Amino acid sequence: MNSDQVDLSPKVSRALRSIDGAIVVVDAVEGCQIQTEIVLKQVLKELVQPTLYINKVDRLIKELKLDPDQIQARFQKIIDEFNDLIENYSDFQFQKEWQIQLEKGNVVFGCAIFPNWGISYRKMLQTGLKFKNIYDSYHSSDQLNALGQLHDLIPLSDSIFDMIINLLPNPIKAQGYRIHGIWKESSNLEMNEFLNKCEEKGPTILCINKVMTDKHGGFTCICRVFSGEIFRGMRLYAMNLKKFIQIRDLYIFMGEQRARVERIPCGNIVAFKTMTAINAGETLVQEGYENNSGFFEMFHYISEPILTIALEPKQPSQLEKMLDFLNVMSLNDPSLRVTVNRDTGEYLISGLGELHLDILLKEIEKQGINVIPSRPLVVFRESITHSVSPISSSTKDGLTEIEISIDPLSNDEINLINQGKLYQSGKVFHIESHLNLILDETEKSIQDPVIQRILRKGFDKILKTGPLCDQPVRGLKIKIHALKIQKKQVLSSPLEIQLLLRNVIFASILTGTPILLEPISKLIIQLPLNLIKAVETLVAQKKGKILSIEQIGNSSSITCIIPIKNSLELTGELRSKSSGQAFWQVFFSHWQEIESSEARMIIKTIRMKNGRIPEVPTPDFFLNK
Repeated sequence: MNSDQVDLSPKVSRALRSIDGAIVVVDAVEGCQIQTEIVLKQVLKELVQPTLYINKVDRLIKELKLDPDQIQARFQKIIDEFNDLIENYSDFQFQKEWQIQLEKGNVVFGCAIFPNWGISYRKMLQTGLKFKNIYDSYHSSDQLNALGQLHDLIPLSDSIFDMIINLLPNPIKAQGYRIHGIWKESSNLEMNEFLNKCEEKGPTILCINKVMTDKHGGFTCICRVFSGEIFRGMRLYAMNLKKFIQIRDLYIFMGEQRARVERIPCGNIVAFKTMTAINAGETLVQEGYENNSGFFEMFHYISEPILTIALEPKQPSQLEKMLDFLNVMSLNDPSLRVTVNRDTGEYLISGLGELHLDILLKEIEKQGINVIPSRPLVVFRESITHSVSPISSSTKDGLTEIEISIDPLSNDEINLINQGKLYQSGKVFHIESHLNLILDETEKSIQDPVIQRILRKGFDKILKTGPLCDQPVRGLKIKIHALKIQKKQVLSSPLEIQLLLRNVIFASILTGTPILLEPISKLIIQLPLNLIKAVETLVAQKKGKILSIEQIGNSSSITCIIPIKNSLELTGELRSKSSGQAFWQVFFSHWQEIESSEARMIIKTIRMKNGRIPEVPTPDFFLNK
């Protein structure tokens, strides 16, 4: 599990649900970076046991010319930093147990390219090799032959597999402590116990972590079976989709090949074919258990979509094929948002960053679809700074009425939502994907399942595009104080109910001192000391802020934050300013309020681009509809 690219975090999150142990790769020269922390935090959140592989050790010998004692001191520094992260982010029971220690054998040092060697403490004992012997191989008069012998004696794969087999847990042991962190327990206590024990005789329960189109039609889903067994022809119930699906075929993957099987027991990763579109993260349970089953926590991502591109196929005849593929990609990657601008007709794709979107474009090309992407545009967020007292709105006939109030969420509340810890509150009616919390504070609470479904769909749709400039709404606490809906209207006019909800939400937002938020990126730039001034000037030009400058030997490390809207051309400019000598890492940092005069200009520009009047409407515009 390489920690070099934060834009790949959605794939990391989905993969972690299906595994019980992880190998985190750290560069021997760069050590533990911010991406290491992000990846390890994801690993520990899923209660997956980490191990460590320190790669590119040859660079310490050939490039930095460190001696054996200095290299081993470098190893210890990386291990200490890694252990600090484990202690900070792991459950209390694993803070000591999962610590990396040479004597445990849960760390491997090596080089993944020629001569491709790797060694752990266990391998040192088995082979009698010491690190001095490896160091000497790089300084041998017959270096090529010496390094070849090194590969033959300690190939990297041997040490990695030895660590996996002897140190990482089996599914029965792992599920005993993992389930409580990834499964929302059901009222069926026996079902929870079957999951804890990874019981083959229990009901079938599985979690989808990847969805692909099948060339013969339908979808291929990759999943982890946590309880029971799965077999061809089986009917399973999708808890979030709320419908049954049929298992048409069943496979296990052997590298790139897949082998058809009749049945697979729990504790395994399996692929099945179905004709039903399913989202990654979906919980499937055996028929007969759908009414009292729990479900798996949805995947948690470390960022939100912050860049958007518009796509159009070069050949109009490929439009349908492009849309079908984008729909599959959004099923597989919930962090990827696919929408249609209802005013311009553009197909808009929002992702976690430039790399995330570049990967999507390459996947589209692999399907034989030639597309024309627009220049990336930054995705903003709409929010409020002040609480708004209850506001009500009703239909003209007075048969339907909704009263709500809104408050801005605190950072602590947003963090709790991100961690999935607000689901326990009895008043929580819904948590919308852009981190908006909806509370049911009506006198008798909303009991009708049809009304619940209409309102939840309404909140999801409404909060995707706010009243300022069609940007997603973020960080609101919406309280439903009163709700009056006639039963006949529920069946005949659900859209009218959602329109009323939209009007009262938008009027409340515009009353609560609305603001525009922009995404801020954090950069860690490593460069020679003589280039610090040039990079400081560049950061200032981008309206960024230097957080720290650290000297590391003959180079320096600059940590800074820059608004993402100002950093889209940063890659080329950094290369130019440093003559290719700078190396950097970029990741999403936080959302920040835009100064009011700049926000007004941005809002006006977006509204005009979307074909709207330049001025933001007043609250009365929505209340008087």
